[in-house]
This record gives sequence, structure tokens and C-alpha cells, in this order.
Amino acid sequence: MKSLLCIFCIIQVSLLLYANDDNLNKKSEGIVKINSINDEDNAFKDADRGKLYQYEDVKIIPLETNRSCLLSEVVDISFADSLIFVLDFRNGLFVFDKNTGTFLNKIGQKGEGPEEYLTSNSYFLDETKRTVTIIDEMKNILLEYDFDGKFRSRKGILPDLTSLVAHSILVDDNTILSNYYMFGRKKTAYNLFKRNNLKLLDEKLYNPIEFIGFAHMFSKHPMAKNGDKVNFIMPLCDTIFSCYNGKFVPSYIIEHKNKMAPRDKFVIEPNSSFGYFKHEYGRKGFFTGFSGYFETKKYMFLNFENRSSILGAFFADKEKGKGGYLLYVGSSEDVVKSMQDIPLESITSCVDDYFVSCCLPETLFNMKISKRSKDPVVRKLKEVVDNLQEDDNPILIFYKLKDYFNEK
Repeated sequence: MKSLLCIFCIIQVSLLLYANDDNLNKKSEGIVKINSINDEDNAFKDADRGKLYQYEDVKIIPLETNRSCLLSEVVDISFADSLIFVLDFRNGLFVFDKNTGTFLNKIGQKGEGPEEYLTSNSYFLDETKRTVTIIDEMKNILLEYDFDGKFRSRKGILPDLTSLVAHSILVDDNTILSNYYMFGRKKTAYNLFKRNNLKLLDEKLYNPIEFIGFAHMFSKHPMAKNGDKVNFIMPLCDTIFSCYNGKFVPSYIIEHKNKMAPRDKFVIEPNSSFGYFKHEYGRKGFFTGFSGYFETKKYMFLNFENRSSILGAFFADKEKGKGGYLLYVGSSEDVVKSMQDIPLESITSCVDDYFVSCCLPETLFNMKISKRSKDPVVRKLKEVVDNLQEDDNPILIFYKLKDYFNEK
């Protein structure tokens, strides 16, 4: 009888262990590994991009320039409906038409007044309510405006949620995800909190990276929303995380050849910088992760730097689980004769099926554009360049890509 009882217990324990292993496997299956057709040390240059992708479409939209919308330093670009929201470091938040680039209005004004903001480092859009909310770090308030720039309301917010805020995005109707500068004792990389009662749902830290000196922004575009899902990156990391049921969970892992730079060695003192540490470890052959994340329904695009600190990107098809590395380097001798000849400039935003680059006039002036091309996109590009002035506002280039991983 004791023997039978012992056997029964062993079977029960075995079943329990098997169930636990099965649960672990299911959890690991939730993380998708994105394989690469090349490695970061052999990233494709512009001439080889046909091995990775082709353009399905390219749109060139110059942002209108006048005294009411002069841009000096663009730090963020977002989209809603047919609108472009452009955040300028010095001058605030401006709205342009997405189809024409026509200036429409400014969102609020800088100042001490109850309807004004002192800082506009971070904002988020609510497409359902057609509102934009600016997070004022100095006043510790949320200022809500409609898309036409008219003030609607203000609400106090805890300093812990506003201090050193760099980027924010609305995950759903009542949940905000904020990213923060890396600085001093503040170890918070991301906060996920409720919009109505400011309840903190989850927090992600920069540990073990330490910052003793100046504030640093590891990414100008660390997160992207596609549908009802928001994904984001961390510094010195090959994993893409998601907001899921009020928590942060890993979703993708990007393949790379080189060993990841040791995060615990990044102790940034006043006489140094995060960029310097990245450069030094990259030069030694370490992989230093990604500095920008962009996503469409089908594809993801991540900026990175190679061991020579040359800016590049990883482009991948999410469903295929396959991608490849490329560098943002083209030959100035190349003549743009067709849409496929247009250089891929550094990606700074994304919308619908397009990845978006924000280019200064100088960038387009340096392009050699065929005068005889009959390609409508090239003709549009030439028309834009012919009408540009050196001090004009930036030009947005929208790239719709198609992968060629399986093409021979």
C-alpha cells in the first residue's frame, strides 16, 4: 500500500513539474526572435539595399516656412489623422497638414499664464478626443489643448511622473507611458500610469547603468504605437518590450553577432557622456544596442551605431521573424534617376505604412537629381529642391518599404 502511495506521489510531482515546464515554454514562446540575414559588422550599404528592401512608395512633403512656424531644432514628430505635430526644442509644438505640409496652427504658448506652459519636452496625442496634452515639467501639470490649439483644461501631476520626462505616448484611453532622461539618482527609464488618477502601474529602471553627471537622452524615439500596442526599447539591450495588461513584458529579441556591451560598466561621470561610453565599447567590438524604435503594421525599424559609430538601422518583417542591418551611407556621386535611387535618410518617425525622415534643406541640396527623369517621384523631389531656400523648414520624406529577404 505504501509502495502504491509512493508511486502515486511521484506521478503527481512529475505531472506538476511537466506542467511548470510547459508554462515556461509557453512564456518563452511569447518572445519572438528576429533573425538577421547579415550581422552588424557587415551591414548593407545603400548600393546593396536591394538585398534587404525596395521602395513601394516615396512621398516628399516640405513643411511650410513663415514667421509663425519657424523651426530651429526639431526633437519629435507625431501624426494623427491628416495632421503632423512637430515639437521644436525652443519654439514649442506646431501643427502641419500631412498631405501638403501647410502650416495650420500652434499648440498653446510658452509663458507663466494658467493656459501656458514653461516646458514642452513631452506630449501625447488622443486621436479619439482629438486632443494633445503637454506635460509641463516645471509646473508639474498636464495641459490639454484641442488639435486647433485651443486650451481645454489643466491638471496637477506628481513631480515623480514629470521630473526629467523626455517622451510620452497614450497606450489606451486611460494609460500613459513616459520615458525619462538618464540622470543622477533618478533611475526610472519608463513609468506606466493611469491618466485619470495617476496611479502607477509599472516602472522600468536604467539599473545597473549609473549617471553621476549631466542628464542624457539615450533615444530620441524610444517607443512606437501600432494599433492598440506600444513597444519600446532600453539602452544597451537587444530586447523590445511591450505594455501588456498594465505590465512591461519582453516581446522581441533582435539577433546580433557581437557580445552586448556590459551595462554595469556604464558609470557616467560629469566629465563623460553616455555617447562616449557607447563609442568606446563599440570600438572594442561590443554591440551597443539600439537608439531608436519605429514600427508599422508589418515592419519594425531600429536605429543603431556600428563599431565605427556610423549610424545604421535594423529593418525586419515581424511576421517572418527576419531582418537585416543597413548603414545610412550613400555616395554623393550617385544620380537620382528613379524612385529606387532616392537615398534612405535617417528615420525619425513613422505613420501608417511609412517610415519618415526629417531632412534639412542641405541634405536635399547635396542630392544629384536627374533633370531628364520621367519618374513622378523624382520630378516631385526636383520640384521641391528647386524651390528650397537654405533657411527653410525641414522636408519630410515618407518611405514605404517592401522586404526582399526571400528574393533571389
